[in-house]
Amino acid sequence: MKCKHCFYSQNLNKGNEISIDNIKKLAKSLKGVLNVSITGGEPFLRKDVGEVIQTFFRYAKPKVISVVTNGFQPKKISEVISDVLKNNQGIRLSVTVSLDGFESVHDKIRGTTGSFKKSIQTINNLKRIKKQFKNLNMGVISTLSSLNADIMLDFYDYIKNELIVDSIQVNLARGESCSPILDKKSIQIYKQIADKTKSDIYSSNLKGYSNFFGSGIYQAVNTLFREIIYKTAKTGKYQLPCAAGRLNGVIYPDGNVSSCEMLDNV
Repeated sequence: MKCKHCFYSQNLNKGNEISIDNIKKLAKSLKGVLNVSITGGEPFLRKDVGEVIQTFFRYAKPKVISVVTNGFQPKKISEVISDVLKNNQGIRLSVTVSLDGFESVHDKIRGTTGSFKKSIQTINNLKRIKKQFKNLNMGVISTLSSLNADIMLDFYDYIKNELIVDSIQVNLARGESCSPILDKKSIQIYKQIADKTKSDIYSSNLKGYSNFFGSGIYQAVNTLFREIIYKTAKTGKYQLPCAAGRLNGVIYPDGNVSSCEMLDNV
């Protein structure tokens, strides 16, 4: 795929992936972190992604492991997630599938015909797996930009009422990308969706990760962050001191480290 909103596309597909032995060393050094998030690119392109997830669970011992996927490999994703859940008692696993609009919009943004249908298949597969494993939570994440702003309010309702997932997350596009991304209209629609999300969480229309450690705090912090993101995008000014490198960090597929995707490697 070549997603039009991707700010990291020039750094993808360069090989030199960190070995599983080095991931084990890394995981041991991170023991006690609250959350490990495995994203991309696309995590399921890595042949041993299941072993990567298990290594972080066994050696870093986070409260939650999150995996974000484009959902383009329904069979592999289902097999890996089922295997990880079967063989790692006590793991709390969150899997989030990226969807950026209804079929024609999503496929256009992703640059791949059929990607929407495969993502929906992945979501349905994960919902079936969740019936067996209560320690799996699954959600949908969308990136809002000028490419899909016109349909995002309706698409949010579709996710909530038709797909019926645990969590809906809508992010504003950021960084330099392949297409013009943000305009004032997009930012205002983001605000409307943030307000809808807040209302749905408070009214229990969205469960969030209610069976996960610290879920109430997580939801409260995310609600606050959505407001901060809106104000930052609207004014073009930081609303808070940046906590990158202190509260979170980024480790790239080749093992390089940064405090934030928007900043240089350390």
